[in-house]
Amino acid sequence: MTNVWGLGDDGGSSGIANINSRLNSKVNRNGDEMHGDLQMNNNNINGLDINPVNVNNSSAVSYGVLIHYLTEAFSQFLQLDGSNVMRGDLLVDSTNNDSVAIGCNNFGSAQKGFAHLLGNINNQLLYNTLIANQPVVLYTSDGFEVRLGNTDKYLSVGTHGDPRIIAYKQIRLVQGDPVRDNDAATKRYVDNKARKCQSGLIPNLTANLDTGYEATASSEFNANYRHMMLFVLVITIGQLLGLKMTFGLR
Repeated sequence: MTNVWGLGDDGGSSGIANINSRLNSKVNRNGDEMHGDLQMNNNNINGLDINPVNVNNSSAVSYGVLIHYLTEAFSQFLQLDGSNVMRGDLLVDSTNNDSVAIGCNNFGSAQKGFAHLLGNINNQLLYNTLIANQPVVLYTSDGFEVRLGNTDKYLSVGTHGDPRIIAYKQIRLVQGDPVRDNDAATKRYVDNKARKCQSGLIPNLTANLDTGYEATASSEFNANYRHMMLFVLVITIGQLLGLKMTFGLR
């Protein structure tokens, strides 16, 4: 029985102990526990379960199972290419930031557009550089309202098919004097433009009960109706004759 175990001629107790020591350093193919690294030397591990249902937390998985779980996990995140959408609220935590922002800030000189959709394409807040000097535009399907505390309405623009701008509270405008024909005028501007008539053809008027001449004024002016010329003629004749004349205006 010499060299049957490849251990030399030692078939005594020391040889058996050596055999047991060597067997204990091997991995039992029927199931065992590793206590060190498994060096595959660029070889594959084959025969792993390809059904994700049979995999538990301690299982080694095949490449197919790994891809399955990675795909499932990534589907819960927004993709950078915009290939999926949010299905819940997007909240921003500002606990560790002085300010937070959501949007786009790198348009530069490129022709691009950024829109914040409000339910559908007909309701959106839009800015783009496709047209030079275009302001931020609010598109709405039925106008918009400005409210305080979701109760008191302050301003509505084109709501319920009404094209008007309606102010429900007092609005104070800080504006200069009107320049163009369609500019609004402030109360201060109108008050400063009011003047009393102290000179001219018509003196300061006072009420009286005397019966005298009547002078009428009209926007009509033609060959048969020259009220101002008649008024001037009567005053001139009265002055030449030294008469005190009383007129009533209506």
